[in-house]
Amino acid sequence: MINYCLIGAGSMGSNHLRVMHNMGLSIKAIVEPQPRDDFPAALKDRLISSTDDLPTDIDAAVIAVPTALHADITQQIVDAGVKKIFIEKPAFIDPQPYLQAGIDLMVGYIELFNPAFDCVRQVLSENRLGKIKRISSSRLGGPPRDHKKAKSVIWDLAVHDIRFIEALLGSAVNFDHCAARRDQGVVSSALISASHGDIMISFDASWDVANKKRTLEIFGENGYMHVDLAQQDAFMRHNEFTREGNLDFLGNMMWSTFAEEVKFGIVKEEPLKREIAFFDECCRTGEFPVYDVSFNARIEALTHV
Repeated sequence: MINYCLIGAGSMGSNHLRVMHNMGLSIKAIVEPQPRDDFPAALKDRLISSTDDLPTDIDAAVIAVPTALHADITQQIVDAGVKKIFIEKPAFIDPQPYLQAGIDLMVGYIELFNPAFDCVRQVLSENRLGKIKRISSSRLGGPPRDHKKAKSVIWDLAVHDIRFIEALLGSAVNFDHCAARRDQGVVSSALISASHGDIMISFDASWDVANKKRTLEIFGENGYMHVDLAQQDAFMRHNEFTREGNLDFLGNMMWSTFAEEVKFGIVKEEPLKREIAFFDECCRTGEFPVYDVSFNARIEALTHV
């Protein structure tokens, strides 16, 4: 059995703690200097206030602290002798020294473990939409408690959809333009234009919208697919063409109407549970996903596109 420590039991860390505890994982220590009032009583004996007090038998760490603390905490964990580390996105660290030292790193992009992701990947692999022309994502909602520590809405929200779409397409997208709105010097809304070959892509991310929204729309030659990542729902509509007299001035077949919705029966599961289960398997087998060392640099350059 893998012995874990959890670093951070705040807003996101408390969810990790709940999932890890319910899965029956061996949690040897929980580093949280200011535990919440609702911290589980059954786990209070494992609370410590500093990484300096970590037990010596820790095999793996889950880091769920604010982005600004990622670098310091990761180094502290490595100095404590831990070699398998999960870091909540966006893992604001320089990974190269750790990878070269044989440290196994995994970044927590939770939407890759959303059952809706599996649904979209299957639809695309079966070519049900035909040639993809356009993909649009929207990830909207209020700001985190301390938006300055979150760095920007791009690092907080947009990175989820960028990773999601790049995973679907199999390689990196090209960023063409980023329109950003700043609030007190921090990017709070961003509209990013990108491309992948002939596919046009847009990412819409904002803290300035009260209602939470997590959607993806994919337009292909044969139809349209709408995905609600928050609700884990998806449907598609096939194109219906009028074969005569329905060509545009370039001689291309024009879309006329869409057929009725075809809903997908997605079996709903908690993405975080699937993500932690995957990390646990990686720890047990020693087989970790390849770390994309260029991703953070590409995201950091976005506001200059």
